[in-house]
Amino acid sequence: MSERGESESSATFDYSGYLIFEPFQTKVQGRLEADSIDEAKHEIDQHLPTFERGTPESPANGFEIIDIRKKLENSGILNQYSEVKDTISFKHIREAFELVEVYEDGEYVEAPTVSINTVDVYWNYPDFIYLKGAKADREKTFSRLRNLFVDSLYMKKISFDHEFFIWLFYKHYLDEEAEGVHIDQFHDVVLTGESDEFGRENKIMGSSDVLSSSTVLSGLLHGKELTKIEGAFRHNTGTIIASISNEKVHIKSGSGSIAQKSSIERISTAISFLTDLCRAHSTWTKLPPEDKYPPPQFFRELYEDALDQGTEVKSISSDVLYKYADLRDEDLNQTDE
Repeated sequence: MSERGESESSATFDYSGYLIFEPFQTKVQGRLEADSIDEAKHEIDQHLPTFERGTPESPANGFEIIDIRKKLENSGILNQYSEVKDTISFKHIREAFELVEVYEDGEYVEAPTVSINTVDVYWNYPDFIYLKGAKADREKTFSRLRNLFVDSLYMKKISFDHEFFIWLFYKHYLDEEAEGVHIDQFHDVVLTGESDEFGRENKIMGSSDVLSSSTVLSGLLHGKELTKIEGAFRHNTGTIIASISNEKVHIKSGSGSIAQKSSIERISTAISFLTDLCRAHSTWTKLPPEDKYPPPQFFRELYEDALDQGTEVKSISSDVLYKYADLRDEDLNQTDE
């Protein structure tokens, strides 16, 4: 394919919508294997069909390049965003035509109107792809990329589940770094499980410390699962406020140190944080059981802390203690000795 211009032709950069991303783990083989990021970028560019305006009979479905690396380099700040050096970025653009009734020359007639749907693709080559756009559009981009690189690209959605979240909580409780992710504070969580005095789903918003919340502690100590967390994360020299749910990450552009940055720096900071988070998740999945899951003693300590703080938590479920002993391949009775 011939060389293409960038979707942002000027020196400035902007993006639309919120900084909400769906992350995927990727593996490459064959034609997408490369010895350098420039070689990989060239190969990918060669196989992405260029976006050109279509017709109602043949709507356009193509791509435009977003060269973030070049823009950061031109701004003299590329070295501040090391992960972005290995990021290949482009925009997937689809046209959708619809017939609408319009008044023309004294009568109503049907005329085609076109809407443009876009998804920004940020590929931290070769390990992770982040899709930014509406959910339905992200699904179409996912399918389009798999079809284009059917023999050379493997994409798997990254699912952040309860066990990963509880591991982050455990690391935060110990005041330890979670494989490169630095947690300052959790202030919002969503818990789901069997209905109790707080209901089936519990949402805690704006807490200064969720681990002192009776709703959170009672839920965790009785087997409810974390489905969403939000907190402050130390990143480079600043703070990121991020909301993490099962299959997406929302980085709050109006909060934390990112709020003072330019658009290109916000996107670059988001990519950098996402890469740290996804690497931590990838590492966590491979940890031995004794490191991957918190010990039963962690939940006992939460219960004791709750009592010391006067938090109304009536009991701790033995099912929770046995569950984490089993996950760690331990005998709960021996750990109690």
